[in-house]
Amino acid sequence: IMRFRVFLGMVLCLAMVAAVQAAPMVQQQAPQVQSSLQQAINAAEPGSMVRVPAGVYYVHLQMKDGVVLMGEGAGKSILDGSGHGVVVSGAKNTAIVGLTIRNGSVGIQTNGHYVGIFNNEITQNRGIGIHVNGGPAVIVNNLIAKNNGVGGIACNSAFPYIANNTIVDNDQHGVWAWYPTGPNMVNNIISGNRIGIRMGAGATITSQTNDIWGNTQHNAVGFTPSDTDMSVAPQFKDVAKGDIRLVEDSSLKTLGTPISHLKTQSIGVDFGSQVSLVDYGKLMVEVLDVMAQDLPLVRYDLQYSVRLSVVYR
Repeated sequence: IMRFRVFLGMVLCLAMVAAVQAAPMVQQQAPQVQSSLQQAINAAEPGSMVRVPAGVYYVHLQMKDGVVLMGEGAGKSILDGSGHGVVVSGAKNTAIVGLTIRNGSVGIQTNGHYVGIFNNEITQNRGIGIHVNGGPAVIVNNLIAKNNGVGGIACNSAFPYIANNTIVDNDQHGVWAWYPTGPNMVNNIISGNRIGIRMGAGATITSQTNDIWGNTQHNAVGFTPSDTDMSVAPQFKDVAKGDIRLVEDSSLKTLGTPISHLKTQSIGVDFGSQVSLVDYGKLMVEVLDVMAQDLPLVRYDLQYSVRLSVVYR
């Protein structure tokens, strides 16, 4: 496990902190089309970053192993799926940071790869906001809202770490988990969805200090919240204007368990509180290290990712 952690840590930290000179950057124009951004990803070396300047990009992107896709912030760098398809498809040891991802059939799909999803707004996708389609992922500090179909996050034979997200106003489910194993959820706001959390077909959910409140049909189906979970009305700044952030004096701001390496005890995302990419990289290493110990049946696949990372270097 130690060898596994060291190799993976080197790759993830390189990807998180590199200011890439070799990777092409997309020129700042809006609206933009698929080709230039996908070409930049294809040309990027593993361990590097492709920056997405502010603008609207009509894309269906395939990530490349070991690459970070970094926007200027939610609401500024916008990836639009033109009403169909997966907007961003994951690859091994990748991260997607600081973007609005909207208007696809699926916003982000992991395809069994280890993907970090941080500080994004994932909205108005027709089928699913984030589809964790097998395997692990780290989903932290995102706004996941107004997605149709299945809803906000769908976990299919998957075991993501889902923390400090605001998951609101999705047409069906906030979080849907089906088939073993299931997500680990900490410090999320899940509100205003038709069903807050739904679990079935052998899935299990580990849950602590989540606020599950005001979902229109059921807060939970097939799932019993833990003793640390709560049901408290979130105090958002201005829902009518789409500002789904907690007000400064909200009682929820100080509840919950701090996430390791992240300098916050907040429950729910606040885009005004930026966490460094280095901290996100450390979190990904820590989470995957724990998974390697707790889920030995998937260890071979994780080690396979590490072997590929060694080849990259």
